[in-house]
Amino acid sequence: MSTISPDDARDLLKVLIMNLPKRHRQIIYLIDYEKLTHADVADVLNLDDGHKPLMSAQRVERIYDRIRVRLQRRMENEGYYGFL
Repeated sequence: MSTISPDDARDLLKVLIMNLPKRHRQIIYLIDYEKLTHADVADVLNLDDGHKPLMSAQRVERIYDRIRVRLQRRMENEGYYGFL
């Protein structure tokens, strides 16, 4: 099994988000991709949605929420509050 680099993982997430229906695409502007780690991206891409469509509106919300929570925790650990 091959591994994916953190940069490639972030690029993959960007591509997935850019291919969302237009009304959901605004989340791309709310994500600081450089702060995402490989583990963040892997966790987001492995959401267990059962048989739902890959990019349903509900899945988009869950992707954004998981990224937002991870980045907010990291920023709070660094002493920043209220950014997301």
